[in-house]
Amino acid sequence: NLRDTELAHQSAESALREAETFINNLTSLTALTNTNGLYRSGFEAAKLEPDYLDRGTWDPATTSNYTTANDLGGTAQLASAPKYIIKHLGVEDICNTTGLSDPNNAFNTDLCKREIFRVTAYGTGVTPDTTKVLQAYFELNKL
Repeated sequence: NLRDTELAHQSAESALREAETFINNLTSLTALTNTNGLYRSGFEAAKLEPDYLDRGTWDPATTSNYTTANDLGGTAQLASAPKYIIKHLGVEDICNTTGLSDPNNAFNTDLCKREIFRVTAYGTGVTPDTTKVLQAYFELNKL
């Protein structure tokens, strides 16, 4: 049981790493198509993420909910390949952390802006009943 749990955890970790690589290679937010687990910021129905804890979200028959991570070697022994969902949360100003108004626009530069993403990863162990869901946040220079 402990080994299976650890395999599920490592599977989800590998999906987080692959999603991070995807984010780091983004050149435009248009790659986030609101399908296949790549969601833009916003609250319109098409941009809403599925329920991460619902197993149906990660069901292979519903591939539009998530992106399947690459076979990183050894996933053949897992019940299913690792998967991830990326949600763009918006832009954060990291320079003006005081929250004070900026009348001279000293902080209004692209160097101060960061795109923020939340990644949810799903991994299984050898048995499909052993699952792990992990979340991480990533930031990227403003696109």
